Amino acid sequence: MRKLVLSSIALLASVGSANAAPVQYAGNGHWYDFISTGSISWNDAASSAAGSIHNGVNGYLATVTDAGEDQFISSIAGNAFGYLGASDAAQEGIWEWITGETWSYTNWAAGEPNNCCGGENYLMKWSNNQWNDIASADSWITGYYVEYDNAPSAVPVPAAVWLFGSGLLGLLGARRKNQQGL
Repeated sequence: MRKLVLSSIALLASVGSANAAPVQYAGNGHWYDFISTGSISWNDAASSAAGSIHNGVNGYLATVTDAGEDQFISSIAGNAFGYLGASDAAQEGIWEWITGETWSYTNWAAGEPNNCCGGENYLMKWSNNQWNDIASADSWITGYYVEYDNAPSAVPVPAAVWLFGSGLLGLLGARRKNQQGL
């Protein structure tokens, strides 16, 4: 019995200390994270981002649709060189967000995009938090930016903890009642 109570207390404590790495941007309510990887291809980064989950929502390489959002995601990783969720691989010079959002805001560094060196079809943040087009797997990429849409309405963690605790107390009470033969 005592073991059950201690295990339950440990579980309750762990619920309140979930990973807090993604950070929410008030401008759109979305959550963002920078995943540091070292050398990775854009396709592998896109696949990894799509496989990541925060608040029950799958991520994707971040799509940056305004200056506020761009500045915000720059603040979460400093001056990290990382992939964003856009490409012109389908048609050179026609940039598209992987989510299908409208391409209207840009933050290209001077002289970019330039499709240098035999083909640069993927978007990245680089010097001064501006954008650059890049080949799929340049060795100086340090990771990628993940974006998560707003989570669907769910039971907030404090309410879930209260419900779990109440249920646990009810079970303990029922067990005690059975042991006493009532």
